[in-house]
Amino acid sequence: MAQGFIKNKTQPTITYNNWSDPIKLYATSSSDAGHDSKSRKMPQSCSISHLDIVWENVANSADLLYNLRLTYDEAGNDPVVPGLNNLKPKNGRNHGSADENVKFQSIEMGTRYFLSCPSTQTEAGAVFLFVYPFISGTADSDADNTQTKLRTARLHWRDNDGK
Repeated sequence: MAQGFIKNKTQPTITYNNWSDPIKLYATSSSDAGHDSKSRKMPQSCSISHLDIVWENVANSADLLYNLRLTYDEAGNDPVVPGLNNLKPKNGRNHGSADENVKFQSIEMGTRYFLSCPSTQTEAGAVFLFVYPFISGTADSDADNTQTKLRTARLHWRDNDGK
């Protein structure tokens, strides 16, 4: 049984209360800025288990929430899973001035969530993530902070249904 993950190459900065541009998740290569040597191309038929999301540049007191769409196509029309709304990451650590405030979440896709990629898929082995971050309740404690950065999005897969 093979298993692995696909991830984002770019680390986009996203304005609160706006949908991101499509964020491509795929097997990165050594020439990519966000390369991870353990990322592997996702098979056209596989199971997905969970999606790790790491945000940075989020004020520690901010109540960050986000909506998420995962699609086969760059236009965002062909969903991999139903859209997920009002997701709330956990606080990470504030590592000081060298590393901005970080929030993390691992989203379970359900047991044995099997997929076969359709002909509408933009690129074999890749899917596209769209996120809509927003601050719940009170405004972010830093009035000038109207954006956050998606540091990591990592979708874990295995090439069979777990047998």
